[in-house]
Amino acid sequence: MKIATTLCVLTSLLTLSACSDTTQNQSSAPRATAVSAITIATQTFPITRTLQGRVVAQQTAQVRPQVGGVLEQRLFEEGSFVEKGQLLYQIEDSTYRASVNEAKADLVSAKASVESTRLIDERYQNLLKIEGISQQDADNAHADYLVAQASLAKAQAALDSANVNLAFTRITAPISGRTGISNVTEGALLTQGQDTALTTIRKLDPIYIDMTETSEGVLARRAMMRRDGVTSGSRDVVAMLENDTEYDETGSFTMHEVAVDEATGSITLRATFPNPDGILMPGMFIRTKVTIAVDENAILVPQQAVQFDNKGNAFAWVASGNKAVKRPLTLQEATGNKWLTESGIKAGEKVIVEGIDGLQDGADITVTEVTLNEDGRVAAPKAKNHGGNE
Repeated sequence: MKIATTLCVLTSLLTLSACSDTTQNQSSAPRATAVSAITIATQTFPITRTLQGRVVAQQTAQVRPQVGGVLEQRLFEEGSFVEKGQLLYQIEDSTYRASVNEAKADLVSAKASVESTRLIDERYQNLLKIEGISQQDADNAHADYLVAQASLAKAQAALDSANVNLAFTRITAPISGRTGISNVTEGALLTQGQDTALTTIRKLDPIYIDMTETSEGVLARRAMMRRDGVTSGSRDVVAMLENDTEYDETGSFTMHEVAVDEATGSITLRATFPNPDGILMPGMFIRTKVTIAVDENAILVPQQAVQFDNKGNAFAWVASGNKAVKRPLTLQEATGNKWLTESGIKAGEKVIVEGIDGLQDGADITVTEVTLNEDGRVAAPKAKNHGGNE
C-alpha cells in the first residue's frame, strides 16, 4: 500500500513538471510582429530634371559706324523697338557728298576720254589699211583707247564707293529688336569700326534659354532610354523666374551643343520661349524643369518604407509570406512622398510601411494590407491576414 501511494505521488510530480515545462516553452516562443504593407504596382511616371540656365537674346547686333565723322543726330528713343533698316544715327555728310560729286565729274571725264580715244583708234585703223601710218602708231592709238576704257571703269568704281560711304553716314538698324542705351551723343567724333558700339539691338521675342547639363547626366539619360518601358520625354520646357514664380509661357527644346565644355564638363541645351511681354531679359538666371523621359513601368516606393543603413545604402522591408525580408534598393530620385526606384522591388510585392522599427531579416510577421492617402499616410486596411500574405 505504501509503495502504491509513493508511485502515485511521483507520477503526479512528473506530470506537473512536464506541464510546467510546456507552459514555459510556449511563453518564451517569439511573437510575430504586426505590420502593415502595401502592394506595389507599376505606374506611368514622367522623369524630370531641373537645369540651370541663362536667358539669351535670339539675335544681338552691336551698331558701329562704317565711316568716320561727327555725329549729327540720334533718331531713336533708347529702349524702343526698331525695325530692320530704320534710321538710328546720322553722321555729318557734307564731305561725303562732295566726294560723290567729285567722283561723278571724274566719271564724265573718263567717258569723254573713252569716246575721244575710240575715234582716234578707228581713224588710225583705217589709215593703217592704206599704209598711211605705221603699225606702231596704230598700236599706240588702240592702247590709248584700252587705257581710257580702264579709266572709265575705275571712275565708275570710285563713284560707287563714294555713294556707299555717303550711305554709311545714315546708320540704320541691322536687325529688328529693342535698342539699349546709346553710348554716344550728338557732336561726338566717330571712327570707322570703333571699339565702342553706338548701341546694341536685341531680338527678344522669341528668346532663348541656354541650359547646362553635366556630361554624366547626359550619359545617365541615354542609359535610361535603353531600359524597357522608358520612352523619350516631352520637348516642353518650364521656366522658373528668379522670384521663384513659374513663367507663363512654355518653351520647347531647340538644339543641344555637340561638344562638352572642357572648363565645366557640361553640355549646353537650348530652349526657345515666346516672350511677348518682354518678361525674359538677356542675362537673367533661370531654373528650368524638363521631362527627360517617361517610365511606363515605374516602381514608386513610399518614403516611410525606405530606410538607410550606416553606410547610406537604401533598403526596404518586404513581406514574403509570414516573414520579413530586408531588400536593398537602388533609388533614382525622390518625388513627393515617394522614391522612384531603379531596382530592388518588383510589381506585386508587398512593402511594409508600418511596424518596421526593430524588424530583423527573417522575422515572423502578421501582415495587414493597407492603402495610402495622397499625403502618404496609411488609410483604412484593405484586408487582414493574420497568418501571413502570399
